[in-house]
Amino acid sequence: MRSWSKKDLETLKRLYPDHSYKFIAAKLNREPGTIKAKASALKLKHAPGYNRMAHLALSSKEVDFLKKNYFKYPTPVICKMMGRGESTIQSYRRKLGLPLGKENAGRFKKGSVPWTKGKKMPPGWGGTTRFKKGHVPKNVKTDGHVSIRRSKGRPYAWTRISQNYWRELHRIVWEQTMGPIPRGYNVQFKDRNSLNCEPSNLYLINRHNQMQQNTIHRYDPELKALIRLAAKLKRKLASYEEQN
Repeated sequence: MRSWSKKDLETLKRLYPDHSYKFIAAKLNREPGTIKAKASALKLKHAPGYNRMAHLALSSKEVDFLKKNYFKYPTPVICKMMGRGESTIQSYRRKLGLPLGKENAGRFKKGSVPWTKGKKMPPGWGGTTRFKKGHVPKNVKTDGHVSIRRSKGRPYAWTRISQNYWRELHRIVWEQTMGPIPRGYNVQFKDRNSLNCEPSNLYLINRHNQMQQNTIHRYDPELKALIRLAAKLKRKLASYEEQN
């Protein structure tokens, strides 16, 4: 995180009483949240009577510009031209009684009913580009195809059994060589390689023991204490960086 220079701190203290986080953030090339956190750490206060919404008001020249150009350009372009946020532009659009902008000109109005509702597509529409009934795309996989998918950061091999039905390969291998998998048990890998589905590399484990193996509780008390301490220190460092 970028450190605060003496000049940045002076600018923050000078602008904070009468300006918003967003305004100061733009001046210092920082995020509004960073400005808020630093101001809180320095115990800075806004000036009496400060109105945090005052900076959003458009001048008479800006209002005239909005009236003349709102229907010429899409709203995002208007925002960029005026240097204003979309919420401010939309708020003034409603105050001025302007309808939606150029990018919304073709949008259906709320409650409108499409002319095609309840009608079937006429015969012949779509021509040669329409898929015929029973058509199968060229990239559809066949039964027995193996695909690699990731779960919780680990790759696993899946195989197609039938259309729209896939299963984990290591479970199929176990069932074919060792029999059904008892309820409450999972198939694990002895060498921890989740792509090695050789029968000799697989073993059964109940879910309770599996959870114990995959959590902090599998370590000695001293190591568990160190892991918890490291996590606490990491949280403290993250909190300190947000405030500084």
